[in-house]
Amino acid sequence: MSYPKPSTFDKPDNLPGVRSLQHLIIAALITAGLYFVPYLGWVTYPIRLFVTFIHEGAHALAAVITGGHVQSLVIRPDGSGVTWSAGGFGILVSSAGYLGATLFGALLVAALRRGIAAKSLLLATGVLIGLMTIGWVRPPDVTELGNFGLSVFAGIALSVALVFGGLRLPERSAAFAVSFLGVQCILNALFDLNTLLSISVAGGTQSDAGNMARMTLIPAPVWAVLWIAVAAFMLWRVVLVPAFRDARRSATV
Repeated sequence: MSYPKPSTFDKPDNLPGVRSLQHLIIAALITAGLYFVPYLGWVTYPIRLFVTFIHEGAHALAAVITGGHVQSLVIRPDGSGVTWSAGGFGILVSSAGYLGATLFGALLVAALRRGIAAKSLLLATGVLIGLMTIGWVRPPDVTELGNFGLSVFAGIALSVALVFGGLRLPERSAAFAVSFLGVQCILNALFDLNTLLSISVAGGTQSDAGNMARMTLIPAPVWAVLWIAVAAFMLWRVVLVPAFRDARRSATV
């Protein structure tokens, strides 16, 4: 008597939950390696600009949602960015950058885990970056004209690359790309928050936490620690717990 050969999909390392967890682990290892290895910053520079776009876009969106308007958004060559807005709920606007980037990354991973097509997620993200570039990127004054040019170029390049990936990449490659972008958003936000904590303790540098301190009289380091805790919770609750749960379920199938 002959038995049917098991399909490739039935192998443990090809089950959806296991594969999703593998993508997350590989993406996290690549991110950490590129972040900590000297002289490799140029490799992650485009991703750094992407995360900054999400960070600044979260500030801008929070301003609009709470009744304000965006005056300007620019990305700078060092990978930092600045959003100027008027009106809105200042506490939410200042908190939205780091937490928004973390939440965006977590939602990308969660959407992928729930079966939303990775290519569709890449397309949607590309359109989002394009709309942000068209709607919000503008210089506040002549001193930022160079950064304005960089912002427009980076926004268009990122948007085109993401849309191209959504149209042309195989689904499995697109899934890894989405996992990688999601992990980049989450871990870069956490790394940046660690830097923010150091800046907040030292003082003398304008930052989101410094803005919060001026509005609330609560010291900037307290806000930095709070944001780190919230970002870590989102990473644990939205990404890690579901990923390990799905992997366990798939492994028992």
